[in-house]
Amino acid sequence: MHYKIYAQPITLSGMGKYAITLQPVEKDGTKGDAIETAAAVAWSKEYEAFPESSGEANLKSLCGMTGGQVFDKPQDVAGVDMSGERVDYDPRFLLASIALVAFLVELLARRYGRSLHSAWLRRRRNP
Repeated sequence: MHYKIYAQPITLSGMGKYAITLQPVEKDGTKGDAIETAAAVAWSKEYEAFPESSGEANLKSLCGMTGGQVFDKPQDVAGVDMSGERVDYDPRFLLASIALVAFLVELLARRYGRSLHSAWLRRRRNP
């Protein structure tokens, strides 16, 4: 058995999952074994905001506004000066401090929350 390559464009109605069944039909009308496959179209509407041809122009415009560079070849990136001020900051101490304060506030609220709320209500009822 020999195979021929067959290409046929398929028009899909929009985003979603599609099941595709291919079944060869010989010249005499006999049907061959069906082949099942699938296609998924996950195209977001944001991609349609700009035409495909403007991608490079948009990138160059963005680089012009921000002071960046556009490279045509990957090898050109190796020549970029990457020296600069490096700031090493470990946020663990800050986050641990925030967690400790939140824990203490929760303990105080559980211990004194009802009595404070009751006192506030009594004061509000009897000015």
